[in-house]
Amino acid sequence: MKPGFVIRIATALGAVVLSVPTLVIVVASFGAGKNIVFPPRDWTLARYVELAGDPVMRQAFFNSLYVGVESALIGLLVGIPAIIALHRHRLRLRTFLNGFLALGFAAPLIVSGIAFLVLFTSLGVVNFLSTVGVALAVINLPFMLWAGAASAAGHNPELEEAAETLGAEEIQRFLFVTLPGLAPGILTGAMLMFVFGITEFLVSLMLVNVHTLTLPVHIFGSIRQNMSPVLAASGVLYIVISAAVLGLIVRIGKIEQFLRRE
Repeated sequence: MKPGFVIRIATALGAVVLSVPTLVIVVASFGAGKNIVFPPRDWTLARYVELAGDPVMRQAFFNSLYVGVESALIGLLVGIPAIIALHRHRLRLRTFLNGFLALGFAAPLIVSGIAFLVLFTSLGVVNFLSTVGVALAVINLPFMLWAGAASAAGHNPELEEAAETLGAEEIQRFLFVTLPGLAPGILTGAMLMFVFGITEFLVSLMLVNVHTLTLPVHIFGSIRQNMSPVLAASGVLYIVISAAVLGLIVRIGKIEQFLRRE
């Protein structure tokens, strides 16, 4: 048996195993019963209509979008200067700073959640939706840095030197040479932070209250009471959003560089 054949079989089996949870939740979302059943006995789109018409579910979804967008914006504000500082100026402490900035992601989420809960409680800002976005931005910032590093690795610094020779000022070099060169990685990082922000559960669970529930937290609370197919439909909503963002990242063309980051 050829090694290539074995690799193809193993890859196919791995793809099937990884796809099973997604396929189950998608199929179950079309169930007509009151509880999630796989496969459904009857099929209907009514659960998606219920999802759109449920004010609590809708508000939880908008809360998740708010947190995801805030997390991505903070990532842009902090990540762009950090990427430029770490990769254009070649700081001596580059490795240390990369590791330090990744601590929020490297630590167990339960530990990060407790730390943010204690911090925000002492500051009197716990249970605010904005603080959830701040916490998730800190945790997911490494994805911005890693994606930015992929673009920085392929960016030719001689372009900036050429622009300077031609008389371009520093702000012009940044806006028209540096930023466009780093843009694919920056956009990739921002989109990853957005997806991880809207789907994060554990840290959000510790920082929200009944008025600031995000959709993953609301789904968790609802599952403990009723396994409705509406919850499966909300899961499909996340699958669609994640697939759309992944498609955008692939079109940007930096996904392979991101995965091969040094």
